[in-house]
Amino acid sequence: MSYITIMDIALARGVQKDPRGGYNSSEFKRVGLSIMGGCVRCQATLAAYNAYPGRCGYWLCKSCVGNDGFETVDQFERHTSEAEEQRKLEAFGFQEEEREWAQEWLEED
Repeated sequence: MSYITIMDIALARGVQKDPRGGYNSSEFKRVGLSIMGGCVRCQATLAAYNAYPGRCGYWLCKSCVGNDGFETVDQFERHTSEAEEQRKLEAFGFQEEEREWAQEWLEED
């Protein structure tokens, strides 16, 4: 199975090359990503081109990604959006069974 990398996400979010033709960390920061990181499972050092976002919320290397990756950028963005919504609900103290009501309440603000 082929999974997307952090680089794929950066390109989809509009990361631009610098005047020398490369990508830099400030441009990655602009699109809400890091250019360097590490695998949460084996601690391998990773760059955007060989880092796979995992469903666990952390970066994984090719050896560790297993079935935890995303096949498309859209799939990743949906998952990230849903996870962010869940964090908001938990921050306000809502439980899973209160989710629908809580989302309506948050949207009213």
